[in-house]
Amino acid sequence: MKRITLKDETWEKNEQHRLEAYINNAGDLVLEGYEAGDSVKKHYDDFDFEYWHTVDVKDIHTVLLELIKDRFDNANDYLEWLKEKKIQYDSVSF
Repeated sequence: MKRITLKDETWEKNEQHRLEAYINNAGDLVLEGYEAGDSVKKHYDDFDFEYWHTVDVKDIHTVLLELIKDRFDNANDYLEWLKEKKIQYDSVSF
């Protein structure tokens, strides 16, 4: 299973924040987070906590299309992004 790290930060007073995205074995999209430190203790009365937000496999296409809509407004930027991320694609023009 491939995970993509969205955020992985550690700063003073043992504060930590990690956020990852992945597709689980059922095909669902999971956003998994972990936070720890004094600020967590202050707000949640525990030193650390983990959380998972899961989108069912049937809705992943909608998430993908909405993210593309929010991120790109032209094909050139989209293609440059694919190249930057080393994602293979086919292109056809007439």
